[in-house]
Amino acid sequence: MIFGDYRPDRHAHPSRTKNQSTLRRRLLVSCFGLGLMLPAAGSAEDLSAILPTLVSNHNLIEAARSDLSAAQERYQVARGGYYPEFETTSNWGHEYQTKPADDNTSLAFSEADFSITQRLYDFGATDATIDAAKLTVRQYEAQLTSTEQTLLLRGLTAYTNVARAKEAIGYAERAENNIKKQAELEDIRVQKGGGYSSDVLQAKTQLAGAQARLVAAQGTLKVARNSFKGVFGRFPENEADMSRPALPLHLIPANVEDAVAIALDNNPQLTAAQLSADIADETRKNAEASGFRPTIDVVADVKYKKNVSGTVGFKREALGKVEINFPFNLGLTAINTLKAAEQDHTSVLRRFRDARDQVEEQVRNSWAQLEVARLNSELLRSQAELAEAFLDQARRERELGQRSLLEVTQAETNLLNASSDAASAEADVAIAGFSLLNAMGQLSLDAALNQ
Repeated sequence: MIFGDYRPDRHAHPSRTKNQSTLRRRLLVSCFGLGLMLPAAGSAEDLSAILPTLVSNHNLIEAARSDLSAAQERYQVARGGYYPEFETTSNWGHEYQTKPADDNTSLAFSEADFSITQRLYDFGATDATIDAAKLTVRQYEAQLTSTEQTLLLRGLTAYTNVARAKEAIGYAERAENNIKKQAELEDIRVQKGGGYSSDVLQAKTQLAGAQARLVAAQGTLKVARNSFKGVFGRFPENEADMSRPALPLHLIPANVEDAVAIALDNNPQLTAAQLSADIADETRKNAEASGFRPTIDVVADVKYKKNVSGTVGFKREALGKVEINFPFNLGLTAINTLKAAEQDHTSVLRRFRDARDQVEEQVRNSWAQLEVARLNSELLRSQAELAEAFLDQARRERELGQRSLLEVTQAETNLLNASSDAASAEADVAIAGFSLLNAMGQLSLDAALNQ
């Protein structure tokens, strides 16, 4: 179960439910409660602008498209097996013949030969070659889809991490400024004889912690910017306007078993692995037909000769025939070729089955990560709400003289830190959700833009 009922009770953890059939509704409610349904703000880094460019111009996309184009050309080459072969040979020179019973000849000769050969039947060898080439095209199409989905996940993750880090810096800077002001006030009070040195030390201790948190957030932002550049080819702009992308909730299944079933049908990497097994099977068929069956061709030859073989003058020869060829190596290498093809098919089939297991594991892990991220996000949001309630109470007690200003400042800092942690957890939910969709083979451009 991914999303249970979420009630912002300050004194209780979020309740859970075992009913997975209402998961999508709870996910929707939770996402509204946690702010995950807000699309990225319109800016220079609008996802609707940068993601289409990413899946159109990235080097990996261009490489995958080139692979697909090459496979399509090879398919056309394979289809050439259905068409006749035309061959021409021309030669000329000087021929001298010594004849014991006739006059010797010395002639300049020329000859032009033209031949057309049409394959009539080869017991499925050509069909297997063409089918393998067609399957290879489909395989590269699946690999292109896989590349697009992987890039989309990388782009969404990089974008979300920049937005997360920028938001964390905002919280950290506010916390640092609050504590810095309080430390200065406590220092002034001590200098005037109205404060305590221990309060100054405590304020400075809190300030050091806030500054360390800010430095960590700034370092995280640098790493996130580098990741963004690694994906999009440039550093992000207008980071303050970036926000977490929206999850396409209609693509999130009701339970993990549904997610696994969708992945086994739609994961492009698994599709490519299945096609590899099919290609190996066609290769086996070709090896069997080529090694143990003859080929039957119809051949038409026309030859134009002048002064050839000591015969003076022009001569034309025309020939039509049906030809059966059956080359067979007496070392029985055809058997070895067939056995090798069979073993290749077996090995690829085993790898496909392993790929199915890996995809299922990936989906289950992604589901578990999404569940943990969601629960963690709810708990941290609850913590932030409790911190806010405590701050309200501390301020009232401060007005009654029951708490020091330093304690109120600490409560404000705790609220900012809790809010920052909750926002970071919300980003984890978004990334985990997109990772699940990627494992299921559902992370298209429309899904990434929540269209």
